[in-house]
Amino acid sequence: MNIAILSRNSKLYSTQRLKEAGEARGHHVEIIDHMKCVLLIEKKNPMVWYNGKKLDYFDAVIPRIGASVTFYGAAVVRQFEMMKVFTSTESQALIRSRDKLRSLQILSRAGLGLPKTIFMDYSKDTEGVVEAVGGAPVVIKLLEGTQGLGVVLADRLFPVATGFAQRSGIGKFFQQSLRRWRIGCKVGGIGGSHCCR
Repeated sequence: MNIAILSRNSKLYSTQRLKEAGEARGHHVEIIDHMKCVLLIEKKNPMVWYNGKKLDYFDAVIPRIGASVTFYGAAVVRQFEMMKVFTSTESQALIRSRDKLRSLQILSRAGLGLPKTIFMDYSKDTEGVVEAVGGAPVVIKLLEGTQGLGVVLADRLFPVATGFAQRSGIGKFFQQSLRRWRIGCKVGGIGGSHCCR
């Protein structure tokens, strides 16, 4: 098979290991920087170009799309899908995975056990919201944060605000910013003690 790994950095360990694993099984594997791909859109002839050549020979694509380039990365993956190329992660799944709220809604609808979560865009009743999930401890997350950024574990309400403001760098603008940002509070219980996630 001809396999494309879509990655901005061909030197990343995980990208190299994927390439090595594919080649060890006899596949031809190329690492393509998806941000340098050109998408040709015309009637019944979708195409992806890279470094002046058509990428019409791939059987499969493995997307390794970073959060900061999701929009264009997903567009490239979608273009390969339109070309009938198998993708290990579909473009729609990529977009949904970057939206924490949408992901939780999908998991909830599927019946997956989740900690009680509240989504809000209004912060005047922070204390009431924390009580609605069973009281502290809670985890407060910015909707836009990735890889642990914008996440605070709070065992009491008011230290939550202080810790969140210090960690996120928003300082004295915490109340104002809190009103604009969407916040999810999660708490779960295990055998009589609280476990936050």
